[in-house]
Amino acid sequence: MGNTAISPFQTLGGLARSVYAFGEEQAFGYRHSIIPNPDLGWEISKTINLGLDFGLFNDRLTGSLELYNTNTQDLLLSRLLPITSGYQSILQNIGATRNRGVEFSASSYVIDNKDGLRWDVSFNIFSNKEEIVELFDGQNDDVGNQWFIGQPINVFYSFQHAGIWQSSEADEAKLFNQAPGDIRIAELNGRDAEGNLTNLPDGSLNADDRTVLGSTVPKWGGGISNRFSYKGFDFSFLVFARQGQMIRSDFHWLGGNSWQGRTNMLVFDYWTPDNPSNAIPFPRENTAPLYADAVRFLDRSFVKIRNISMGYNINKQWLHNLGFSSFRVYGTVNNAFTFSKFDVVDPETSNGIVGGNSPLTTATYVMGLSVKF
Repeated sequence: MGNTAISPFQTLGGLARSVYAFGEEQAFGYRHSIIPNPDLGWEISKTINLGLDFGLFNDRLTGSLELYNTNTQDLLLSRLLPITSGYQSILQNIGATRNRGVEFSASSYVIDNKDGLRWDVSFNIFSNKEEIVELFDGQNDDVGNQWFIGQPINVFYSFQHAGIWQSSEADEAKLFNQAPGDIRIAELNGRDAEGNLTNLPDGSLNADDRTVLGSTVPKWGGGISNRFSYKGFDFSFLVFARQGQMIRSDFHWLGGNSWQGRTNMLVFDYWTPDNPSNAIPFPRENTAPLYADAVRFLDRSFVKIRNISMGYNINKQWLHNLGFSSFRVYGTVNNAFTFSKFDVVDPETSNGIVGGNSPLTTATYVMGLSVKF
């Protein structure tokens, strides 16, 4: 399986208009804006998919199990370049990835008795692991592009938030030029005597202590739907979950948080001497705290009751006299409930980044009639 994923003639590069001085007059010229790359080729994927369909107890329980593994090489990725090169990025065939996982689904009618009571259940669960297995420099990470061997392509890479320095930790905080109320960062790495990076702390905080915090890819997800019916009444609900993924909340960054605690913004749990929280640092006028970026990476695991529906079908014998073939009254609630540690906006944002234009989780209520003559 292949993927071109590039525009026609993109290997030839591109030009952009620029302004320059021609003597004493302004003039327009053209400059390279896209680096030519005649070596661009196809992105190639090889997939193995094993599946098992089953039906048990006279098909009262049916379902499927799938295992898959996809190896992709010569990925088409936009690689960031040093700004001193005059360009921001170049499109190249870079490295390889592996994408493997499992999917399981099952359906069953749990109850179906002669009194008219029926209960149907549908269930699915999946787990997927995406990881880079090779880059243009072999097995070495590319920190500048935030590509790491063994991690998904899109990750969040920064300092790890370890809470807020408390009043009892003033002496320890001072060692890092900080004070109670400041953001505390996890000290994760250090350098050995030869200057090589290790995972042993060396008593100082610097760029070496940045780490992969997580990604937008959930560790697992799934859903379950239930439908009950009894003598014309029906009731159903759908529960949907994603677990083990991260979100970057720009509401917690300088755009949504002025760090002063005196302007309109989200209600933050600021640290104060009387409120020793571990969430948001002490508000200081006109000053952003050190390592402010760290507080905006949050767990966006969630469970949603996505749909609740209830209805009643009027008895057909009654309808016959009224000239109807069917008459149903129903009510539905969509996005009924969301359970998540991240409750600022909908955690089910597509790219894992939320900011000023992110939609809120809004429950919608619908009531209606479905009539056939």
